[in-house]
Amino acid sequence: MKDIQTRQKIAILRVLKDAYDPVGSSQIAEELKSHGFELCGRTIRLYLQEMEQEGLVTPAKRGRDGGRTLTYLGHEEVRNALVKERVSLLA
Repeated sequence: MKDIQTRQKIAILRVLKDAYDPVGSSQIAEELKSHGFELCGRTIRLYLQEMEQEGLVTPAKRGRDGGRTLTYLGHEEVRNALVKERVSLLA
């Protein structure tokens, strides 16, 4: 179960990484569907709250529903996940 949650969180972080502006949960849900992840907005909001506490994302300055952006730590997390994927493909 932990592995699935980690993969889902990394997928959310990737969406945020590729976005130019802060992204909300409904936009993230739409983008994830195109990548084969079926997550409801509530689940995404819970993950975003967890990742905010971990310092991976930060809320936009436009209020509660203004979306989130990646922090430096979030960018590093995505980069490390990509490296792990590449290494596992070689093994």
